[in-house]
Amino acid sequence: MFENPPNSEMEFKEAVLFESIRALKLNLFQDNFDATRFNLDGVDRSNFFNVPERVVWLSWFFETYKDLFRAYRLLNSEKSKHRFLTILAYRLAGHHSMRIATSYDTSQEAHGSYMRLEGGTPSKLPTRGMFGNLKHLDFDFMGKHYLADCLGLEYCLFRNQYFFNEDGVRIQPEENDCVVDAGACLGDACPTASPIATSIAPPCGSALTRPVSTPVVHLFRFGPWTHSSRRVKFLPSIS
Repeated sequence: MFENPPNSEMEFKEAVLFESIRALKLNLFQDNFDATRFNLDGVDRSNFFNVPERVVWLSWFFETYKDLFRAYRLLNSEKSKHRFLTILAYRLAGHHSMRIATSYDTSQEAHGSYMRLEGGTPSKLPTRGMFGNLKHLDFDFMGKHYLADCLGLEYCLFRNQYFFNEDGVRIQPEENDCVVDAGACLGDACPTASPIATSIAPPCGSALTRPVSTPVVHLFRFGPWTHSSRRVKFLPSIS
């Protein structure tokens, strides 16, 4: 797939369309769907081929492919360029037809193994997260202990969100860094701050978590052995 990198706007457009159409014809993946994210309302969309969505993305691509090609040329890594093309093809063809390469094991077995390890029980806190009720987590992963009430730590720990180390490029919290998470997804502050805070050996900078209307400090409970409570500061609400 994308064996010959495009060198012009026309080659770029034709390559993305060719691989997207070929994927629609040849592939039918049954294990390439994030049910937790896209079935939030309880409706199973894993086997639904969304024609209007394909129309939206195809129209968008035809309108913007010249700008997309300029963005593509700014990438100085062949792996990054290939990933960029693959993501575009995924948008056009959908999850049944295109699979994006990742740095973690995307198999259902690997995901199930992690989720069993994370476990969790219903949180006793009255606060709800943006995407449902919070879970109380208390488990060990990769030599570190996590104790928190949040939506879950799957994206940060299993999928390595916010952490990147590839081809000499390393993006992750380092000693004396200060990480600011200024989003607004209630219940998602712990998944961000927890792995960040525990990833740096002391001394370290503070991880500042999200300003929200409900006091997030009550959602963030670490055992004293992790030293995480000393690494995280909570910002006041911002209206």
